[in-house]
Amino acid sequence: MSGTKAYTVSGIAPLATQAVVAGVAVAGFVVASGVMATGTALVMAAKAAKAYQERIKREAEKALQQEEEIQRQIVEARRSYSRNKMIVKLPETTSQPRLVNLLLNNDAQFKSRDLQIKISEQKSRLPNIKQEYENLIERQLLDESTVLQAIRSVEQALDCGDLPAAEAYLQALDNARIEAFAQLRSQLQSQAKYAQSRLWAIAERLPKAIAQNLATEIERIRKSDRPIGDSDLLAIHQQITVAELQIDRVWEAAENLVTAWQTPGVDYIAQIVGIDDGDVVVEIETHENQETGEIVNTVMRVQFAGEQIDLFGPREETANCAARTGQALQMFQEQGYYLEWDSLDGQPVPEEYRQVYSAPEVATLEMEPPLLESPQRRTEIESY
Repeated sequence: MSGTKAYTVSGIAPLATQAVVAGVAVAGFVVASGVMATGTALVMAAKAAKAYQERIKREAEKALQQEEEIQRQIVEARRSYSRNKMIVKLPETTSQPRLVNLLLNNDAQFKSRDLQIKISEQKSRLPNIKQEYENLIERQLLDESTVLQAIRSVEQALDCGDLPAAEAYLQALDNARIEAFAQLRSQLQSQAKYAQSRLWAIAERLPKAIAQNLATEIERIRKSDRPIGDSDLLAIHQQITVAELQIDRVWEAAENLVTAWQTPGVDYIAQIVGIDDGDVVVEIETHENQETGEIVNTVMRVQFAGEQIDLFGPREETANCAARTGQALQMFQEQGYYLEWDSLDGQPVPEEYRQVYSAPEVATLEMEPPLLESPQRRTEIESY
């Protein structure tokens, strides 16, 4: 039967998101509804279950290795910069009671109205200055004790009418602020660079929306106005790792499809021809136009989410091709997957045709999936 066929598939999507379809638990393999478990079927089911569990085991091992590498890279990056809060380097100056001298000695220097205005302006700015530096302390950028000491010195200098001393302490505060932000930017650039390099390595194999979301998260790190905590930094790396693992799952499923189509008895030429918005596309030389001799191909598309495989067949198909297609899908299932033909040209599949392009119904062993725990995260980055 010609047309576009969509199959629900289990065994590709991440374990946390796999759904239960057609009575088959994707986290394991359960006997299909209404199907008697024959000896042959049980052997095929055991083979599929073993392939599935081996694949999950490899995935767990790779995730653990990736976790360890992420931890190592973060520790190595943090060794390159100081973890200490920036200290305000207080100037060596003392305030003189010059305003008092003005009242007692009528000092000509302090007859300047301009100087009194400047002192008044600095005093009016102090509440905002205090708030600004309190925020920098809360963001763990500046050392609290030296900041408070510098602000007290500013207040004392202004009270004494010593504008140069007040400005010297304000400059010390500003210098510390500038150095703290320079250090922060260096740290954030280092942290974002590693995440960015991981994303660049896989971006072309991801759906555009996912790649853009990850890029946005990395840019958020790069432009942050405060240090990034370990949990936030590990979270973005975990998202990238999840994407990497899904790329591998989808690619491996496509490779297994190619193998299934090339199985003796099916004997079609098949190959992966590309990636389209994260989906892996497989092309199979299934038909030859009898008039022109032109090869008319079948195309299968493994969707990135791992929940559906689409089959786009030629307009004219033979019973022999249909049988070989079913056999190829059966071989695919034996590699640890389960397929259910859901739709034909976007419409529900008529019952009388449901078995035509489905793999022959196979009873499967009921078994629990291997326990796949997330790699143990260390709550604290290694100190140095």
